[in-house]
Amino acid sequence: MERTEWATYARAVEPSLHHRVLGFGYVERVRRADLPAYLTRVRIDGAAGFQIHPTTEFPEIYSVTYVEPIARNAVALGLDLASEESGRQAANQAMELDRAVLSRRVASSKTKRAARVFNS
Repeated sequence: MERTEWATYARAVEPSLHHRVLGFGYVERVRRADLPAYLTRVRIDGAAGFQIHPTTEFPEIYSVTYVEPIARNAVALGLDLASEESGRQAANQAMELDRAVLSRRVASSKTKRAARVFNS
């Protein structure tokens, strides 16, 4: 999936979301060994300053690759959901069920604020 595809999908889905959902994102599971290639791909796709946060030593990263609406959720880009228990659980559940899952509140390392992440 590319950034423009995600934005188109998000605009179509957003009106049907509950008013308490502040945003939703596309999360990718990335093996640590594949991280350099992943970062290159995401940056080429239009996120020049994309970084993973927080830095962890887990063997896999669950990176928020895309998020909408971007204006109020840009801080979530690159968030490693594997770094926090509720984010990791929601990402695993979304993968197992092959559908979107609403997480419990996940704190962004960049703002220290909590937010809910809608994984797909």
